[in-house]
Amino acid sequence: NYLNRSIGKFAPHLGDSPTVKEAANKAFKKQITELKENQKKFVQLIGLMQMKTQLLWWKEAGYSQTQKEIYKNMKYGQLHVMLAYDYSNFIPEMYPVSVDYFLIETLKSLSATADNKTKISDFLKMVEQCNSELNNVVSDFTSNNGRISFANFLKGLVHGNFQAKQFKDLVGVDDSTELTLAEITLWIFHDFHSIKLSTSK
Repeated sequence: NYLNRSIGKFAPHLGDSPTVKEAANKAFKKQITELKENQKKFVQLIGLMQMKTQLLWWKEAGYSQTQKEIYKNMKYGQLHVMLAYDYSNFIPEMYPVSVDYFLIETLKSLSATADNKTKISDFLKMVEQCNSELNNVVSDFTSNNGRISFANFLKGLVHGNFQAKQFKDLVGVDDSTELTLAEITLWIFHDFHSIKLSTSK
């Protein structure tokens, strides 16, 4: 291998001293380890740069490849679910915290009401009004008698398996809870991302 060839190349200059050879061996191993670490960091950097480019294009275009529609033309409820869904498809398994803020800023660029507080029950009504648009995108979900995520509840809701009034029993959060539309979108994104991670393993 590379290490043995390198040591062999310099062996005539090292003499027969085991101490010198051991020192050279350690030096070469350290150098190779550093090269591998630098290569790994470089690959990660390239990946982050590519993701950043893709996300900037996505934000500027304001277009959902999944639904073949401009986000600004979407109904409320549909907009927030589709942003979360599409965004989860871009983001790798591990991502920096800034990714969350980018999603919020993208929503704010598309909607002036991102910071408006809304009851979860009212948000669910918005989603129900665009069931036909969403059930062609998000997969179906049926509960197996346990707590489920917000995203899975929405899947079941748009496919007619759940009713909005079941939210508290199935998700474990009171539907009278008030959150901003940005917070709701972020919550749904985290759920979609978790689902993607669990199914990719």
